[in-house]
Amino acid sequence: MPTLDRDTVHRYAGLYCTFTWQDRGGDSAYVTATTIVGTLPEKVNGAPVYAVQVDGIAHSCFGYAYPMKETVKVYLQENGEPETDDATQEEVALAIQHEREKACQEYTSLMLLVQAGAYVEDPEDGTYWYEECNLSAAIQCLDQWALAQGLHFAPTPDGNGYQLEPATQEELDAYAQAVAEEDEEDEEA
Repeated sequence: MPTLDRDTVHRYAGLYCTFTWQDRGGDSAYVTATTIVGTLPEKVNGAPVYAVQVDGIAHSCFGYAYPMKETVKVYLQENGEPETDDATQEEVALAIQHEREKACQEYTSLMLLVQAGAYVEDPEDGTYWYEECNLSAAIQCLDQWALAQGLHFAPTPDGNGYQLEPATQEELDAYAQAVAEEDEEDEEA
């Protein structure tokens, strides 16, 4: 069965937008970044439908350069070839919501392993390890992803999982400080 890998998704989204921007009257255009926003809940032809935000620069025939931003969807056609099209606002919202639901499921799975004690705690730094996987790093990655959106993981009312809720100002301030410190370390290196 044909699949749609992330590299192909980025490439097709970038090519589609570059050609679209040039067709809209730009002398030249180029992509500066592509970001997968999420996937739609329903698969098409056995593969996920990706929503991708594409950022770039277009140049006019008058010498002006202006930023471009567009969100497209990339999916598989029946013949197994990737197809790209404009994404509607509804599709983008669905993709974002679907990614959040997947993140909550992943966070719940990781926290169940921690709560059950199905891990080995590193005596030096206290990180959790399970089957060649650093649970602490995976949990931290999900926490950072949520905080970057102004959210945090909170237990569900029934206690059987986690959901995303607005982060407190204290959490957001601590996250901003950690990001600033990390940026300073990167600049010094």
